[in-house]
Amino acid sequence: VIIYYHNKGKFMEKMKLFLLKNYKILIVILVVVIFGTSLYFLAHPKDLPGVSYIQKQEKKDPDEISKDLASLKKQERQEGVANGTIDIFGLFDDYVIFGDSRTMGFSMFGFLLDNRIYASSGANIQDIDGWLEALRSLQPHNIYVAYGVNDMGLGLNNLPGGYGAVAEEHILNIQNICPNSNIYVNSILPATQEAIEKSPNWGQVDIYNEELKKVCADHGWTYIDNSNLIPFGDTSAYQLDGIHFKTDFYAKWAQNMIDATK
Repeated sequence: VIIYYHNKGKFMEKMKLFLLKNYKILIVILVVVIFGTSLYFLAHPKDLPGVSYIQKQEKKDPDEISKDLASLKKQERQEGVANGTIDIFGLFDDYVIFGDSRTMGFSMFGFLLDNRIYASSGANIQDIDGWLEALRSLQPHNIYVAYGVNDMGLGLNNLPGGYGAVAEEHILNIQNICPNSNIYVNSILPATQEAIEKSPNWGQVDIYNEELKKVCADHGWTYIDNSNLIPFGDTSAYQLDGIHFKTDFYAKWAQNMIDATK
């Protein structure tokens, strides 16, 4: 051990002497390396870190870039919700949600504010008009529409012009009151098969949703497709009546609404 440290000490002394004698040469070598590296990257800018990415983005259409950023934001948001760092309901800001007893669950279960949920038990899309004065004073940035089961139960698609004409009339009333608001229309969520057997009108979800989709396309409203939220035949999201939803489902529904929000 003594010999090892003795030799190590001699080696360090020799290194110090070498550096002292040749430090000028070492500095020149270092400068040459730095200068040469700089010249290389100036001559080959595409090899600089990040440059190729920027050049690739410059070639993209602005709409494509916007979609990429929205997709990235959506992914980050979903990961944040999944790991508990983001409260999905906290992302609702300056909003109103129109709807029926299903929609009431957002406030009844304490997820969103009562005065932002314009809904009542048994309501259908024609009941929008009863909330217009309250809406006028609030002027929210985002307005969500979420009706359906009562509309089907009443057979509103049998009215003149079909369900699309009915929905169009009353959502236009919203737009007239709040011309600067973003309007989002939820697709109708289905009932269970057992509930449909008791009330066959509830089995017309696809017909009604096609009407909503057309109206949204005609007026530039955002159609929120909820069709993948509940796998076919899965009853785990429903309460015993096969119509209303359990508490846990509202976070899933909320996530889909936020993902569609501009």
